[in-house]
Amino acid sequence: MSKIAMIFAGQGSQAVGMGQDFYNNSDVAKEMFAKAGERIGVDFKELIFQENDKLGQTAYTQPAILLVQMIAYRLFSNACPNVKAQLYLGHSLGE
Repeated sequence: MSKIAMIFAGQGSQAVGMGQDFYNNSDVAKEMFAKAGERIGVDFKELIFQENDKLGQTAYTQPAILLVQMIAYRLFSNACPNVKAQLYLGHSLGE
């Protein structure tokens, strides 16, 4: 029987365009981008999908990484509701 591990990245893993495929193909991702942006007053589409200096600043980096990882987890959980991880790993913010 296969075992599943979920691995979450920390600061330093950010990249322009991360999560864009999720956003372009998922209403769940669009909703999560919008809600996160409303809550903390950040336009995450602009922050993540366009070249800028803010994505490298901790105050923006960490919420952006967390958002994309939460979306990935949610989409995986929705697509595979019967698959449960036996192990969760993370580095820094990903913990």
